[in-house]
Amino acid sequence: MEDAEMEDFITQHAASLQPVSPDIIRAVPAHQALCRFARPLRGGPPDHRASYQTSRISTFWSHSWHGNPWLKALTALWLYNSLPAAVVSTAGALVAAGLYFLEILPGLDYWEKGYEYPRSLWASGVGIVLYGTTLFLWPARQPIFLDILCIDQHDSARKTAGILSMGAFLKCSESMLVLWDRTYTHRLWCIFELSAYLHSRPDGAKHNLVVRPVLLGPCYLLLTLALTSITVAVGSIPEENKAVLWSTQAVILAVAFYPSVASYRQYFRALEGLHCELETFTLQGTECECCRLDHVRNGERLACDRQVVLRCLTSWFGSAAHFEELVRSEVLQTLMHELSTEFFRYKRCIAPLIPVAWSYLDTASAEARKHWGVGRHLYTEVTKELVRGAAWWLCVVPSLLLVFLRLAHCLRAKPSKPCCDLLINALILLCVVAMFLAAVQLEFACMLAHSAIVPVDSDWRGMHTAMMFFAALSLPAAALLFRCCGVRPVFPRFDPRKNCHTFEEAPADRSQATQGKAGTRIQL
Repeated sequence: MEDAEMEDFITQHAASLQPVSPDIIRAVPAHQALCRFARPLRGGPPDHRASYQTSRISTFWSHSWHGNPWLKALTALWLYNSLPAAVVSTAGALVAAGLYFLEILPGLDYWEKGYEYPRSLWASGVGIVLYGTTLFLWPARQPIFLDILCIDQHDSARKTAGILSMGAFLKCSESMLVLWDRTYTHRLWCIFELSAYLHSRPDGAKHNLVVRPVLLGPCYLLLTLALTSITVAVGSIPEENKAVLWSTQAVILAVAFYPSVASYRQYFRALEGLHCELETFTLQGTECECCRLDHVRNGERLACDRQVVLRCLTSWFGSAAHFEELVRSEVLQTLMHELSTEFFRYKRCIAPLIPVAWSYLDTASAEARKHWGVGRHLYTEVTKELVRGAAWWLCVVPSLLLVFLRLAHCLRAKPSKPCCDLLINALILLCVVAMFLAAVQLEFACMLAHSAIVPVDSDWRGMHTAMMFFAALSLPAAALLFRCCGVRPVFPRFDPRKNCHTFEEAPADRSQATQGKAGTRIQL
């Protein structure tokens, strides 16, 4: 078969979005792709036997095999297993706290050793162990497509049929997950998958295109690990000397969060790089393996993938130039809005901060164990710790995180000198530590105000009332902060007339940014 005839044959099948045969369309449960630290996603041995024939695929995983495999693996694990991990670990932490309260689990009498409040580390310890175990072992059942598992890599005929049916795989997929890295937009077949998915949606239907930078998972996992380290370390510090306590807490906070600062700044630099790449996107800048090999492998001629993809794009979008314009305009606008706001949404901040809740489950169970049988004192002390924990987990720490992320976003640029980069990270940490100490002082001021205002014989006498006052102040402050700083991100836009970047705000109405051609919905 001549090269032109071969390209026509491949184009005809690929552009039709129909499978070569019905048994070619296959899916695997997500846990098969995530097993052994997502080994298949890291280029592990293909296991086609794990897949099964289907007519419905929940999510098509699109990624570049030229990117960092460990970053992809951690992000995929976090996307599919972080919520079950948070639920299972918190349930385990609750059980551990209850067992400690019932004196089934051993503990130390901290209040007799220079500690102002009783302590326990059972909830935090059990929580982080269950979190890690569930994250890596949870049997996620969603049917997904991953090329190395769903296309037979050992039978050359079925492998060819699977590649020809790639458009059919996309047509059968309800959503598409793009694990984005810097190599993604430079790989021609990645662009083909993206374009085929957009074309395969019915007119007027919403396109559930989900884009996740591969740095997303490591950033969130580093945050959870840092918070666990902080809460465990801070809970072990004696409280007799407040100055030593607060200073030590600040130092621990700075040391534990430094890797997170560097990671988040790198994440925002990656977003800026993606923005620039999409603004200037052309198919000419993409690479394909066949052209690199000069269309010869093992002495045999190869059809040109570039010509096949260009013909498919012309068939689907009218012309390749029209598709390029679609990427540079509608896809870029929607995508950057979602990517820029990802870290600034309240619901995204809560789950990674779950170690804060574990910490206060520890203190509540320790108070209950110490004051069991004391009656009202038991009620007030346990309520105090639970309300205090809710205030810090749901209000104070999310606010600190939001400020931290905003600073990392604004100061994301990497200076030429490494020492300047260290100073920028230190500046961000200093601001966060200052806000943390301010929150601690506000909590302390609420306690002092409560002691001065509430009469000794009042039913409201007790630090639980002070913590309610602290929560009442923290909640509106957090709501206001997320309202003002958690939306409408600012990102650079390239102006070809001035040959430079200008800054513009994302649309205030999210519907303006999340609706593209044919109702396209692109989310993070």
